[in-house]
Amino acid sequence: MAKQGRGSEQAMIRLPDGMRDALKAQAEANGRSMNSEIVARLEESLDGRTPSNDALNTIRDLEGRLAIITAISNARLETIEAFIRALAPTEKARDEIWKSIRSGNFQISSSRKEEE
Repeated sequence: MAKQGRGSEQAMIRLPDGMRDALKAQAEANGRSMNSEIVARLEESLDGRTPSNDALNTIRDLEGRLAIITAISNARLETIEAFIRALAPTEKARDEIWKSIRSGNFQISSSRKEEE
């Protein structure tokens, strides 16, 4: 049952073990009283500013996918670098190849003539 106090409603709540200490630590870190911390967190939750579990799961899924794409991209880059090192005899030649790749003007041409 809510009581009136200091112009606001008061509510008695039960917290699981350790939650009060965690709230107190977060309140101190945020420069707020425990009451202000609790009210701020409830307002965020009620205003929809706190992501739902579905949103958090989607974010985690996307982070996982991004990690996979990054790993594939890095592996491909390492393969390309190894290929360029094998083909280009000097650092200058390798730099020229990278420069043409970055500019979008890189073309592979064969020095062999097709046999008829």
